Amino acid sequence: YAGVAQSVVQLIRNQQVVCSSHITSSKLHTCGAFLGLYTHTEAFYMRPDQIIAQIISIVGMLMGVLSYQQKGKARILFFQLLGSALFVVHFYMIGAYMGAILNFVAIIRALIFIFEDKIHAEHPAWTVGFILIYILSYVAIFTIPNEKIHVEPTVKNLILEVLPVIAMTVTTIAFRHKDEKILRRVAFISSPLWLTYNSINFSSGGIIGEALNLSSAVVGTIRLDRKKNEEQTEK
Repeated sequence: YAGVAQSVVQLIRNQQVVCSSHITSSKLHTCGAFLGLYTHTEAFYMRPDQIIAQIISIVGMLMGVLSYQQKGKARILFFQLLGSALFVVHFYMIGAYMGAILNFVAIIRALIFIFEDKIHAEHPAWTVGFILIYILSYVAIFTIPNEKIHVEPTVKNLILEVLPVIAMTVTTIAFRHKDEKILRRVAFISSPLWLTYNSINFSSGGIIGEALNLSSAVVGTIRLDRKKNEEQTEK
């Protein structure tokens, strides 16, 4: 994993070199804003905490990828819980607060569905409740008076911030099913949405993670689901 983290750090530094080729302050600001790492031109070069944020995202990404290779719903959810916890820290550090909020909710969601038999998480009210939280979070990000968290309701931002909301909604609905095949296949919907969000905010672990999630979901579907179908056919 150290090699992966080193490669990502080099990728980030390469992006800095690309951005530094622009001369005017407005272009510097635009490039930094696109990467999701800088809010002011004087903070153009990455600080140690920004590098740490990207490394945290790499570890969170690994947890998410490994989740699709697990047998059993509880193990899948446990690995996704660990990944979500790390991405809460990561998104907060890079200023992508919608991602941080939704990943925090994902931790609670994973815990509830891990112990669903004890707390009757199969009741539709849990699913409806989480979806309402996602919607309220989406509204709050544009209306909250806190200048640090507030996002301007431009057309671009309205579209960008709704992508992870849709992804989380689809995943939450899938968690109601007992069959782990559905949990793996929902990645074909949620991962492209998160991939777009992560790319615009330049979450290096998120970008790599969602790309690998799609690949891992394909491998898991073939390796585990097809094998299970063959065993059932033999019986």
